[in-house]
Amino acid sequence: MSPVDQSGMTNNGSGLQANFDSQDPEILKVISNLEARLGIVNETSNQFDLLSAVRYIPFENRSGPDFISRDSALIDKERFFLFDNHLERFKIMLQFFSGTLPFPTDISSEELLEALQNAVQNPQFDTSKPHKMRVIIKQELPLKIVVETTPVTPRVNLYSALSIENTELADGPSYTVKVDSDFSMASFNTMFKTTARETYNAARARCLDPMDPSPQEVIIYNGQGEIMEGSISNIAFWRNGEWVTPLLTTGCLCGVMRHDLLMKDYIKEEDVHLNTLKQGEQVLLFNGIQGVVKGTIDLSLYWKSKKDFAKNASK
Repeated sequence: MSPVDQSGMTNNGSGLQANFDSQDPEILKVISNLEARLGIVNETSNQFDLLSAVRYIPFENRSGPDFISRDSALIDKERFFLFDNHLERFKIMLQFFSGTLPFPTDISSEELLEALQNAVQNPQFDTSKPHKMRVIIKQELPLKIVVETTPVTPRVNLYSALSIENTELADGPSYTVKVDSDFSMASFNTMFKTTARETYNAARARCLDPMDPSPQEVIIYNGQGEIMEGSISNIAFWRNGEWVTPLLTTGCLCGVMRHDLLMKDYIKEEDVHLNTLKQGEQVLLFNGIQGVVKGTIDLSLYWKSKKDFAKNASK
């Protein structure tokens, strides 16, 4: 397995492109089957928009460190990490939702790129720094795209946590990873990335300390005790000599970074059950903004919640 640089290109120069395929009905088949398997129902409110968070990669070595360009000809899709994966996921989401909600049926590469370019061309956007670009497709016709931008912490290599065993040496933060004290109901708003964040917000409110400034994440799981994901990231566990990530059939998000790592054979899909987690075990967390980082599982809150439940049940 060849190491990869932050652009996702393999060091052997093959330039592997791992993309969702909106023409392949398999992912829609998986999602449709979830209703029967997990008892999924649509949210009571359909007031949500479609979302993807894209990392802007700044220019390097262009006429010195002070080089700033807002020329759309230079701001091509390579400036936007996993652009093709974001595009294909949007296409899949639009296919799924446009039949019942007032979303457009499709989005082109040119339309998504133009929306991102327009945001970068804003005079207040610092093209020398990486940014989180929150791309929203509104529940409106015709197509309406809104892009919100926020600077993010630079990283030398978005994949470094894959190859460095020592967390202290990895390029990126290391997270304390709590386990939710209650299960979460899988839904189409967990399978797809939308602005309906209630499931994730509730898990974070139950488990994370808002006064703790250190990086924190919480693992969510479904009613069958199957691990789904983190509240802001997909997740992988070290099992039998390889990194494995939960199956889409758990109701987890079809994340762009998850897909990229699967296509590059850095992770495999496998069921991971709640009762297999161990205190202090190392995990990988990943999304399209932070790349891959490491975390350490802390089961103390989960254990306490189970003891409290057992105590109350015995009364």
